[in-house]
Amino acid sequence: MMERLVRHAAVQGYSVYFLGAKKEMVEGAVRRYLEKYPGLKIAGYHDGYFSRMEEPEIIRTIKEARPQILLVAMGSPREELFIYENLQELGVPLCLDVGGAFDVAAGMTKLAPKWMRLAGLEWFYRLIQEPRRLWKRYATVIPWFVFLVLRQLITDRPAKSRILRAMDDVLMGRG
Repeated sequence: MMERLVRHAAVQGYSVYFLGAKKEMVEGAVRRYLEKYPGLKIAGYHDGYFSRMEEPEIIRTIKEARPQILLVAMGSPREELFIYENLQELGVPLCLDVGGAFDVAAGMTKLAPKWMRLAGLEWFYRLIQEPRRLWKRYATVIPWFVFLVLRQLITDRPAKSRILRAMDDVLMGRG
């Protein structure tokens, strides 16, 4: 999704700010996108390794850059919380958390095979690649997610049909 969004931004002339990942990853992603989409407007970029004390300065820098799109790759739940807590102050029309996408864009992490992505198993592919780093996160997040989906299926009939249709679409390659 990030790839399509960056391509669209380049075509439409939107400016993009990249926030997150290690310095070499975010720089690699920016460099790759500038090579691939020469017309892309980069409003700026910054790695995701900053403290709460440094956060106001990062927010000020992003505000001054006035991007139309902010891509945030700081790991879950930090990236979601950063966007949620600062959305109004940032004043960016589109903020998107992109997880480990900068690492992929920089060419440092490989995408899962297409069949795994379509089946919703990219998380499993990443776990196999980086078990030491990801096992604890997945051991806590995935059971909670499954519980929430099952609870939704049991208590909300319209949601049940939407979720099942979406799952069918993914499994049949239509999603």
